[in-house]
Amino acid sequence: MQTTVTGRQIEVTDAIRAYIDRRAEKLPKYWERVRRADVVLEKRGGHTYFVEFIARADGHDPFVATEKHDDLYVAIDDTAGKLERQLRNYHAKLVDHSP
Repeated sequence: MQTTVTGRQIEVTDAIRAYIDRRAEKLPKYWERVRRADVVLEKRGGHTYFVEFIARADGHDPFVATEKHDDLYVAIDDTAGKLERQLRNYHAKLVDHSP
């Protein structure tokens, strides 16, 4: 899966990029049509980080999750968790559970 990381007012280090890649690689597990993830990291004010995670799936509008936190890694985890929940719920709607 292709992952793009963009930093605004923050330097995207190899450690941050690797951490995001590990989180993004889990997304197709929740819905196999996810092909690409775009992540925007932004530092606002003194120590507040804003993370936007966008998952692009074949044949569907993008799934978007955002979060802000004082710790960058916590913000990444929370945002990825929101996105995983969106994908899981959407995939559940597609599956027919009737007998």
